[in-house]
Amino acid sequence: MGKCGSVLYQYITMRLSLLLLATGALIIGGALGASNGCDYYQEVAAGQTFQVFSPNYPSNYPKGVDCRWEAVAPSNSKLILNCSVFSLPNSNSCADDRFRVSPTGDASLSDAHVYCGSGTFSVQSTNNHMLMTLTAPYFSNGGVFLCSLTATAPTTPAPSVCDCGWRKQSRIVNGRETGVNEYPMMAALVDFQIRDIFCGTTVIARRYCLSAAHCLLNRLTADIGVLIGDHDISTGTETNSARVLLTETFRAHPQYNSATQQNDIAVIRVAADIVFSLEVG
Repeated sequence: MGKCGSVLYQYITMRLSLLLLATGALIIGGALGASNGCDYYQEVAAGQTFQVFSPNYPSNYPKGVDCRWEAVAPSNSKLILNCSVFSLPNSNSCADDRFRVSPTGDASLSDAHVYCGSGTFSVQSTNNHMLMTLTAPYFSNGGVFLCSLTATAPTTPAPSVCDCGWRKQSRIVNGRETGVNEYPMMAALVDFQIRDIFCGTTVIARRYCLSAAHCLLNRLTADIGVLIGDHDISTGTETNSARVLLTETFRAHPQYNSATQQNDIAVIRVAADIVFSLEVG
């Protein structure tokens, strides 16, 4: 790029930054000194919103890009990432181009949600820290994303985010692939007599699961177990979270009708606490 082109580029970049600042949408900056110039750190005050977007946005990011955005909010706040524009090349289990979000700010990304493909999504931090990374191989055709990052105090309702129905996400956005323990609340009822699964159930609390009343009809408590944390029962090798819990009691809806299947619901209490994690809960 010639000198005139360089000056024009700097001017356009400055005008874009001023425009975003004027509308209250701040760009995450504060380079951490990475050699690739794509490593950022930002402290986000409660109620403040920043924009996080791919390099060269709205054009595609370059091949071999490796970027990191780290954000920290006040200790009494959480961070909400809302990605309204997201389009990365698809790959199996997002092995090539991938955008990762650690809701705890874990530098090793051991708890990261992994995204590729096209769609929209939101992630809320579990504390006041969040880490995001973008990685692309050198054969990548590139992609784009545009996200907003907001620090929200616990006393302020977080939009469209709850602490139930967790998903351990490692997936293609808007795709059909289901990852190991992606739906950690899902469990199964086991018949100890025949040593097989006969119904599904859902974890709703540390001692309770929800199932269908017809599954428990004419069954004994001592014959029923609850299998949690498993994925493929034919192998049992994909996860270390699988565990069978004994059933303490179960109770069907008092107005359950076995003929019409009306009120076909039951609550199961297990004999020990279910330890919640990203794989179970």
